[in-house]
Amino acid sequence: MLARDTKGRETRVPVKTGIYVRISTVDAAGNETATARQEADCREAVARDGGELVRVYRDVDRSAYDLSTPRPAFEEMLRDAAQGNLQFLLAWKWDRLCRSLLDAGRLHQLVEVNGINVNTVVDPISSWDSSSAALEVGIRAGLGAGESKSTSIRAKRVSEERASKGLPHAGGRRGFGMKRGHLSIDEAEAEIIRAAAVQALDGESMSSIARSLNRAGVRTTRDGEWNVSNVRRLLIAPHVAGRRMFRGEIIDSDVIPAILDEKTWQRLRVLLTDPNRSLRTSSEMNRPLSGLVRCDTCGCAMKPRTRRAEGGQPSYVCRRAAGNVACGGRSIAAIPLDAFTLAAIVEYLGEEPLARALSHRDDADDAQLADRIISLRQARDDALSMFADGHLSRADLIAVQQKNAASIAPLEAELSRRSGSHALASLLPGDGIAEAWETNGAAWQRDLARAVIQAILIAPISARGRHTFDPTRITIVWNS
Repeated sequence: MLARDTKGRETRVPVKTGIYVRISTVDAAGNETATARQEADCREAVARDGGELVRVYRDVDRSAYDLSTPRPAFEEMLRDAAQGNLQFLLAWKWDRLCRSLLDAGRLHQLVEVNGINVNTVVDPISSWDSSSAALEVGIRAGLGAGESKSTSIRAKRVSEERASKGLPHAGGRRGFGMKRGHLSIDEAEAEIIRAAAVQALDGESMSSIARSLNRAGVRTTRDGEWNVSNVRRLLIAPHVAGRRMFRGEIIDSDVIPAILDEKTWQRLRVLLTDPNRSLRTSSEMNRPLSGLVRCDTCGCAMKPRTRRAEGGQPSYVCRRAAGNVACGGRSIAAIPLDAFTLAAIVEYLGEEPLARALSHRDDADDAQLADRIISLRQARDDALSMFADGHLSRADLIAVQQKNAASIAPLEAELSRRSGSHALASLLPGDGIAEAWETNGAAWQRDLARAVIQAILIAPISARGRHTFDPTRITIVWNS
């Protein structure tokens, strides 16, 4: 660009240039080699023409054809140009800049209104001053859109064929725990998933698991940190159970190896899709008898609590609160109750817990049961959305929710019973239940208790002022 110095002589001023590079997908090793090659050719062109390189704008894993997918770097470059920070936009090829008539029009507007020069290294426009320049850019964008459309049709057909065979997605970002291609397991990452699954089933929160992973320096496949959302998504992701997702449907596969066993994954799906999960305290989820201990006066569940005033010892308490009918007049020490219940379970099951466990099991499909529970929860959420949008009355909402709750409760109880049977069946002949209770976590203990116990009823204290543990207050109702 020419300018005049203080003496009126013409002098060349370097043009402020922005380079734009883009690639739709990364290569099989996850390297962005194509953008590096584009950038190298563009830098060479800028240096050759004596331009001033202001910035390189990169969009990786971004399509220029799908307008619903934003291109952050492209949008930032257009803003910088419109604000006068750039005088020249340079790309390697036109289809890197735009593959739609809409984006071609936006670039042409920058040329006409802001006086910005836009061009490419491989297929440059000879001159924007010619009357055919805009038409030429439009034709190139149209050809690019047509090519993308044809590619999209072919890719969808390939995806359908792979899904029908249970094959993993071709290309794309790998799932955590799998090597690229999803046909083999990354054992180091798989062990992290298995440990996180145990922690989740033992009642640990997603935020606590995420903090542990971040402290250990574990990164996501996008080289990011872990949070509540991505930990949850990982633990219920189809690929960890040897499955894949296609158009919103989970598809079985004979070629994708499973990181978690079927029962563990189904339990995680039910646990982590439960909308009431966030309302539970960590103490509730970490006690083996949570949900089973009930006040025999009002029938309400007695919730775990730990208070400094009580010496830091946990207890189960019938707590009165807004919206419930709890009497608020009952408590019992948790640790001796756990021990009492364990002794009762050992006596109830006798010497052959494995045989008892197998007699409780049936051949029903756990996956279908979990799917049914999740489907009912989705129907409940849909009803709330319809009510919020004014398509459902309050009376109808209450009726739907009551019917839904009545349907979910027995299914969840059945899943818990099956999980408990699996916990028992995991014992080898001759193994003792008491020893397994001590060595396994709270999740296994809860499963075992729910397999054989329907409720643990707590009566009032027999004598005023008596605070020692009294087994005569306890009535265990066994599952038939």
